[in-house]
Amino acid sequence: MATPKSPPSPPPGWSMDPEELDYETDWAPGDGGGYQIGLEYNLGECIPLMCDPFGSEVIFTAGGKFYEWNQLADSVHQIVFPTTLDEIITVMKEEGRRGLKWKKLRA
Repeated sequence: MATPKSPPSPPPGWSMDPEELDYETDWAPGDGGGYQIGLEYNLGECIPLMCDPFGSEVIFTAGGKFYEWNQLADSVHQIVFPTTLDEIITVMKEEGRRGLKWKKLRA
């Protein structure tokens, strides 16, 4: 019998806690910064996945791709490698963010 896959645990220093991700304020349709990022970069609906609660970075998904939004720098980068959340988390646990490959987006 198949068992449901447990959700991934975030890398050290990162959180997947819905309260930390602040969906209702930042990501729900309206004036929230995450929602506005989706509009500004033409990404469609953005769904936050994990954040650095002591920093300004949020990893989110939109259109089947993964991105990092740096709220302080007001910049968005597409994570081009790895390409799945499980792989992203594994790389971050082993190498930190420096193990990810990025492409800076322009609005």
